[in-house]
Amino acid sequence: MNPEKYMIKTAAKTDFEWIKELYAHTWSGDICVSRGKVQKVDDFTGGFVAETGGQNTGFVTYTISGTELEITGIVSLKEKGGIGSALVKAVIELAKKQKIKKICLVTTNDNLNGIGFWQKRGFKLVKVYPGSMEYVRQIKPAVPLIGENGIPLMDELELDVALPAARVEI
Repeated sequence: MNPEKYMIKTAAKTDFEWIKELYAHTWSGDICVSRGKVQKVDDFTGGFVAETGGQNTGFVTYTISGTELEITGIVSLKEKGGIGSALVKAVIELAKKQKIKKICLVTTNDNLNGIGFWQKRGFKLVKVYPGSMEYVRQIKPAVPLIGENGIPLMDELELDVALPAARVEI
């Protein structure tokens, strides 16, 4: 595999307009609902953007609360090229610098590729929120009943990793 060259940069305010658009397209709105909490993209602590040939090709966003960093979204427009891994690496490096003890994230039961992606990086499934997507649909009615791979979209899955156990393979 010969991945294209990309650069990872800290997301600037201007990048967040693009992030918000892609976030809304990918997840049915510009808000994140996880573990019963609602957050607007504008209220995230920060993020990183991947740039390939002068074009944005991916992002990761996060919120920091105390010694926990929650990844609130990650998108790569060019999959299998190392962009997602590089974005995660940037988050892990930031977390270590800020003495964060744990990185967590929430995904859905239908996201089989995503679950594998995170497990390869040392994240472990720590909690299932059965039926939580009913609550999410009250806030974001556009969230479908059927998700990826034809799987009914029903539950949130929480994964986390204690630092420094996270690993990144690019």
